[in-house]
Amino acid sequence: MTEAEAPCTPARQWVFDDLRRWKEAGGLDYVWFDSLGNLGLLPIDYAQDMTPNTFAIAEFIADLQSIGIANIAVEGMSPLGMSSAHVFDPNCGDLGDVQGIVGQNSWEWHLGNEDLFCDQAPRIDLHAGRSEEEARQIFFRCLANRCVPALGKYSQVFGPTPAWFKEYLDAYLVVETLMESRRLLPDKQGVLWTSRAGQALFTLKSFRFALPRRACVEQVCGGKPQNLMHDGILAAQPWRVYRITNSS
Repeated sequence: MTEAEAPCTPARQWVFDDLRRWKEAGGLDYVWFDSLGNLGLLPIDYAQDMTPNTFAIAEFIADLQSIGIANIAVEGMSPLGMSSAHVFDPNCGDLGDVQGIVGQNSWEWHLGNEDLFCDQAPRIDLHAGRSEEEARQIFFRCLANRCVPALGKYSQVFGPTPAWFKEYLDAYLVVETLMESRRLLPDKQGVLWTSRAGQALFTLKSFRFALPRRACVEQVCGGKPQNLMHDGILAAQPWRVYRITNSS
């Protein structure tokens, strides 16, 4: 896409027109930019007084959004789109000599600290030695932090996915609108999200959670919320999603 963003060539308009045709004919609503930093923002146009590419690619993304292609993902960290970079899981807990190669793209930096992935959509290639139980817990912790990852073989478009994958994703979609302000609970008990409309609680351990006055509590199982009785205290169970709203 490097030339597509260059203001001095017709390639940019050609690519834009082609994507607009895809949008109109097939409903295209997602574009992913590979290597946004090194191949997108940093190149310099020597033919145009060494004009940097940064402004041109920002304008190009704005053009895409203006025709309804609102979901923009990038390989990198940028305010121009959702971060969707590749993350390696090379040695399943034993980095050894590969640490200098993978750097921050190693899953070992993030395992158990998925809160670092908030508002990102990483593509995680889990090591073949990781169990399905490990994958399940990783996926839940990611969702709890407003991160929807691609999870290797567990999220392939073609082929069966485990029941927990769909159940967790459906539960996330039920409470997503409540996920505005995040608070990480102490001792990694879970993650609490708050909005004017209510709260979403993702739990990682069993603990007692003090509820707001007149709270209506639902456990979200897949896409089906179930009402829970309580006395002002929620006996939270691990790996659950709760929706908390005002009953008045």
